[in-house]
Amino acid sequence: MQPAVVETSPVSSPAPELSPAGMAGVEASSALREAEWERAELELLFDIARTFDKYVELRTALGPLLSLMEFRAGLNRGMVTLLDRATGVLKVEEAFGLNAEEKRRGVYRLGEGLVGRVFETGAPIVVSNLAREPHFLNRAGNRRQEDMEGLSYYCVPIRSRGNVIGTLSAERRIQGEDGGRRMAWDRSFLEKVSLIISDSAKLRERIMEEQFRLHREGEEADLIENSAGWGQGGRIAPESGIIGTSSSMREVYNMLSQVAPSEATVLITGESGTGKELVAAELHRLSRRAAGPLVKLNCAALPESIIESELFGHEKGAFTGATAQRKGRFELAHSGSIFLDEIGELPPPDSG
Repeated sequence: MQPAVVETSPVSSPAPELSPAGMAGVEASSALREAEWERAELELLFDIARTFDKYVELRTALGPLLSLMEFRAGLNRGMVTLLDRATGVLKVEEAFGLNAEEKRRGVYRLGEGLVGRVFETGAPIVVSNLAREPHFLNRAGNRRQEDMEGLSYYCVPIRSRGNVIGTLSAERRIQGEDGGRRMAWDRSFLEKVSLIISDSAKLRERIMEEQFRLHREGEEADLIENSAGWGQGGRIAPESGIIGTSSSMREVYNMLSQVAPSEATVLITGESGTGKELVAAELHRLSRRAAGPLVKLNCAALPESIIESELFGHEKGAFTGATAQRKGRFELAHSGSIFLDEIGELPPPDSG
């Protein structure tokens, strides 16, 4: 891979006279220069890639990109055109050295001028002398014929997912006898930059698609939530103490809605702090017993000796210290619901 030239000024000195005795030294000097160019090119490409990382929007990174091309690569009047999908034409998105009015005039139809041809064919164009190129439209209207004499012009496509979405162009005034190699390096460099733009565009498209997917899933979740009566900040109802709209919480809501109207005994399992008491309260609220009391009892907090009395009550004098009749929790929960927390802590005879 031949590196692009990244000198800020072209080489203007003529090629040296080569003699058999001096061949090795000249070849070594040329190899050293190419190695320096390659290292400088890699550093510049790295800085260009970092520039795109700094900006969220692709378009805002184009100005700094063209500045790097102008001042560090020596590629002048860099311009990026992008397809306007609404109108089907190419528009100048950013151009170094052009004012707003000149950019506004930069509109190209498919196949029109050099820019339009590159967009239509997807193939790069290299022009050795811009002044003699009949397809150059000078659409901005700020170029004189004599100013374009001797200018080399390059235009390469910008692709995204296999489709051409725009073009990248620039020019350089080349002097000296290595013009052919310099033009090949410039074209190669611009193609690498267009790949960076393409990768950046793909990344931003994926980000936008992911944002759209998340937005759509959020709208669907809101629709499900509202249709299920969960439109009160994620609550199943304004009176509910349970909040949440995740898929797991929806499963819990659905199970609550199914079992609450029945007379079935419900076993609620879960780690400490996961909201078992809230589920029990919601079951009671949704049941036909909602008008009755909800009695709660932490079984793990009761000594084994008084569990039976606490649950079922006792008569006066039933045991030492039973000075009065006492209703048990089950009797207190008559016509309502009872929540036995930590029931697994009861001794087997009592829990059975």
